[in-house]
Amino acid sequence: MNPDHHIRVTVVLAALASLALSAWGAWAAFIPNPDAALYLRSAELIVDGRWVDALHVYGWPAYSAVIALLMKLSGCEALPAAQTVNAVFAVVTTVAFIGLVHRLAGGDRVFVACAAIFILMQPQLTQLRATVVRDNGYLAFFVLSLYWVAADLAQPRRSAKLAIAGAILAAGLFRIEGFFLALWVILYHQIPYEAGPGIAWIPHAPTGADNILRTGYVAVTMFFLLSISSASRPVASVIACSPSCAEG
Repeated sequence: MNPDHHIRVTVVLAALASLALSAWGAWAAFIPNPDAALYLRSAELIVDGRWVDALHVYGWPAYSAVIALLMKLSGCEALPAAQTVNAVFAVVTTVAFIGLVHRLAGGDRVFVACAAIFILMQPQLTQLRATVVRDNGYLAFFVLSLYWVAADLAQPRRSAKLAIAGAILAAGLFRIEGFFLALWVILYHQIPYEAGPGIAWIPHAPTGADNILRTGYVAVTMFFLLSISSASRPVASVIACSPSCAEG
């Protein structure tokens, strides 16, 4: 089988599996997480054009705005719209991660297959699928930014650099940490893509060592992102809507 065809098949199958897992998660978690009340109410207010009230409910509105956009386009309720948005973000995360590992591993089929299995079965990511929380969008765009960094290192292009900037900006709109993590992406950009003089603490690093360094870098990044996701969510029970937000 042609290597490129093999990668395409892996990506398509992983995307379909991701959608299936998201559908199962939405069905299994028929009672949304407590934090969902903030995002869903904010989205409903945005649909009604009440942006100020929406900001009173939750002050970082990008996730709710995406949900509201889907509500406007489809006419569906807030919760199904949020679950659909989560499913799309999960596919973006899955495909971007597989594409990133594909570039790091030089197209190695085993590495790509392992990447697909890892991203689909990772416990925190599985939990995020059924959770109405902004971390879904944050993680999707940050992993996408890493993919575009790897693509730009392989073949420097202005379009790739614009894609990096756009993905980092989008990640920051979902969580403020996205803007600070732009520095993490810049550091990643300094790791040599091809054999050469290497970086300061690995003199004359061969391509194989670079790939190991890159793979470890991505693993640390994913651990860091998932740690943020599990440790810093809003608590709906301690945040009250203003009286104007509670109006029908």
